[in-house]
Amino acid sequence: MKKRFTALLHSPVLVVCGCLASMVVSYCFRFFYWPLFYALGTYPGDIWYVHMNYGGFLQEHFFFRVEYPIGIFMLIKLATGLTLLFSENLQYETFLATNAVILGAFGLGATFLLWRIQNLTMHGQQRVKWRIWVFWVLAPSFIFYSLLNFDLPAVFLCLLAVYFHLQRNEDLSAVSLGLGTAVKFFPLLLLPLFLFDKKIRDSVRYCVVAGVSWLLVNLPFMLLDFEAWLFPYLWQATREPTKDGVCYLIYHVFGDTAASLFFPTLYALTLLYVSRHRTERGAQSLLSKRMRIACFSVPLLTSFLLANRIFSPQYILWVLPFFVFTSPLSFVSFYLFEIPNVTHTLFLFKYMADYPLLSLTLRAIRYLSLISIYLQALLSRWDGRKANLH
Repeated sequence: MKKRFTALLHSPVLVVCGCLASMVVSYCFRFFYWPLFYALGTYPGDIWYVHMNYGGFLQEHFFFRVEYPIGIFMLIKLATGLTLLFSENLQYETFLATNAVILGAFGLGATFLLWRIQNLTMHGQQRVKWRIWVFWVLAPSFIFYSLLNFDLPAVFLCLLAVYFHLQRNEDLSAVSLGLGTAVKFFPLLLLPLFLFDKKIRDSVRYCVVAGVSWLLVNLPFMLLDFEAWLFPYLWQATREPTKDGVCYLIYHVFGDTAASLFFPTLYALTLLYVSRHRTERGAQSLLSKRMRIACFSVPLLTSFLLANRIFSPQYILWVLPFFVFTSPLSFVSFYLFEIPNVTHTLFLFKYMADYPLLSLTLRAIRYLSLISIYLQALLSRWDGRKANLH
């Protein structure tokens, strides 16, 4: 009986259905935004933000200046076109539903890929397959943020790059990584994982294929209006750091240049440690192509969350899938990050605004927990027996 229940729990159909249920909850947060905003101060989400601020521009202009990369802009234009097929005006409810369908498709695809990758990276370790439920499907941040912003397409393409990489189809992996980087910046952070142990010729080929894929998406818009294309990157790079970590303190103590260098420095140091760690143990089968994803993806991604000028709570969606492969990962650290992360956005414009000390406390707990996760992932070594105990 227990084996049947375990097999059912690990079936891809149930995992995908669980993901769908979580996204339905996220959709309800976006649909009933007004009572939540009025009662709790909840941020309605970026779909609402785009509708309120760019609805008219989306109907009247093909391309214009907006703070989203081209990949996201194309998805928003697709949602706009589909919405106008069903309504004369760009009504929020229809626009939300259309975006939810598009993002939901990427979310379901990402979940299925995550299930497939989990089977590849944890082959023969049945007891750790529950991790996809804890760290992805039922993770508070996935339930709350999956339809808050436009991150799921980049997550899907990033996982697709990992999947093709594990299947030794490096060209399709590079195409997926390039397309993912056209949507969001973060897939590029994992590029070194795909280049480890490759010959120089193969590394160059991978980078060229990824670069050309990225360029094919961006080049038409660069030629159409270069300033509008460049705007989202400049906007992110020149904003004052958010009050979420050390970068904010560096900015006010040492200035803008030091704050801008903080992330590249931490990422370079993390990559140096990862490279040395891989070299020292390169002869061990533990650090095969599959295990590198498990060992090194989380520290590379969390270095960005820790040190970038801008931190937005939904960024955690970038790293959640890779928590599935990371062991040991303390439940205490995970939920000490997750609960303040969701709570802060849930009460953003009311209690967080009215009680700055409470906001500062939640930010501090979130940041310290993220440091703990970063160190656990960076210093740990994947061990199937340990994974069964966490």
